[in-house]
Amino acid sequence: PIRSQFLHGYYVVSPIVTAKLQTQYRFSVSMVDGVGPFGPELSDRPYVPDRDFRDLLLTKVMNGLLSSLNHSALREKIWCRPKENYLKELVTDIGKNKSHITLLKLE
Repeated sequence: PIRSQFLHGYYVVSPIVTAKLQTQYRFSVSMVDGVGPFGPELSDRPYVPDRDFRDLLLTKVMNGLLSSLNHSALREKIWCRPKENYLKELVTDIGKNKSHITLLKLE
């Protein structure tokens, strides 16, 4: 299995050559446990490579991204820890440099 701390969704597009020698595609999605369901629903049938398929791919990937941002572990890594680290660095920098530039003018 593929493991990652940041990738919560895997999207696979597989080409299929039909009996008439036309290329179509199968599209499948796998998400880590804890990521909620998201649309649009996928069909079991192969997709024709047209604008509708492109729009389906983009919509599914964007909805998957939004759904994965609600996963608690990913939200912690992307939003909480970086903000906490930034604030710690900011406080440390202000403590070292008394003339730190701020947006507030103190009188």
